[in-house]
Amino acid sequence: MLPGAPAAAPLPRQARKAQTRRLLLEAAARVFARRGYHAASVDEIAAEAGYTIGALYAHFGGKQDLFRELLHEHVATRMAEYAAGLSRSGAFEDRLRATADGWMTFADEQPDFFPLLMEYRAAAARDAELRPVVVDGIRGIREGITALVRDAAAEGGIPMDESTAKKLGVIVAALGVGLAIERGTTPGEIPAEVFGDALVLMLRGLDGGGGKR
Repeated sequence: MLPGAPAAAPLPRQARKAQTRRLLLEAAARVFARRGYHAASVDEIAAEAGYTIGALYAHFGGKQDLFRELLHEHVATRMAEYAAGLSRSGAFEDRLRATADGWMTFADEQPDFFPLLMEYRAAAARDAELRPVVVDGIRGIREGITALVRDAAAEGGIPMDESTAKKLGVIVAALGVGLAIERGTTPGEIPAEVFGDALVLMLRGLDGGGGKR
């Protein structure tokens, strides 16, 4: 602070709490990426954020709670981005491909995310206490993608009932995660556009090659 400059006003209590929570989440994201879910510890996360372990537990129930919050934030952010992409002007198939490309770009820019998600899911398969947390996050991803599939079908003039939309939501989510893992594991072998190609072919097949273009 410059000599004579007035001291910054302290943040209100609620703002301080929100700031602490955000810094803890950001620290958790870095530690999870660096260590993996199993090796990460709440002590390291608290130290990374510059807080005591008591401050961490004042905001989160523990490592599971931190990861669940990060996963929910990821789902909300990605789904909002993809919905915005589909709502832009332009040819329908171009927008669909651009949305799929956005998923692959995220996978390239955040290479630790999908391996971490797979580690978390594998842990949940063996841990009955952890499983509901993972199921909740995965359900959020599927529901978000189901809504996008439903909107994309309507935009493309493709009739689709809710049962079909839900099935496609599961398939598209699994395909997207699988391609992200494959692309990260075998760099240079999986073209970025393959996800968009697959989605376009899938929707074309549903309407027999018709629909809006």
